[in-house]
Amino acid sequence: MRGFDRNAKAFVTTGFDLPEGKQNVSWVDGDTILIARDWGQGTMTKAGYPFVVKELKRAQPLVQAREVFRGEPTDASTVPFVLRDSEGKVHATGAMRAISRFEQEYVLFGPKGPIKLNLPKKANIGGIASGRLLVTLNEDWAPSGDSRFAAGSMISYDLDEWKQDPLSARPSLVFQPAARQALGGFAATRSLLI
Repeated sequence: MRGFDRNAKAFVTTGFDLPEGKQNVSWVDGDTILIARDWGQGTMTKAGYPFVVKELKRAQPLVQAREVFRGEPTDASTVPFVLRDSEGKVHATGAMRAISRFEQEYVLFGPKGPIKLNLPKKANIGGIASGRLLVTLNEDWAPSGDSRFAAGSMISYDLDEWKQDPLSARPSLVFQPAARQALGGFAATRSLLI
């Protein structure tokens, strides 16, 4: 994997040059990436995928990448992510631990270390739209005594509230399918969720 300058139509000579291998990369900014890859012995899951995420700066040797998260060798894989809004502003960085084929856990990289989000294991973070963090649910979920969400629903969090304290932010319902409905997909524009 190498950086490509679209204007110059050439590979960036001082960019990131990652050797071929099983890896997942997320751009934090023009000079920083998060990488999950084979870092050597003991960094791949039993399924043969990476579970260690490191941060790498531009022109920094790969061996100097700083570890920011470590999943478990029993995971299916670990994938870094960067949550951006429609303007490109980064609101959070983290990792998704695939703990089985259909279950995952989300972890944010906080200033005091990783923060495991209290989402159900069959949920997917879908992005940001209109100042709200979107999450789809593939199982019924009751995050508190009086709020319940059905499998197939989309919920959202007020982004500012969620960023301040992701563990106590309150979710609200965006869409719940009726008996003969399913959420087949969605897209976020600058100001609308479709």
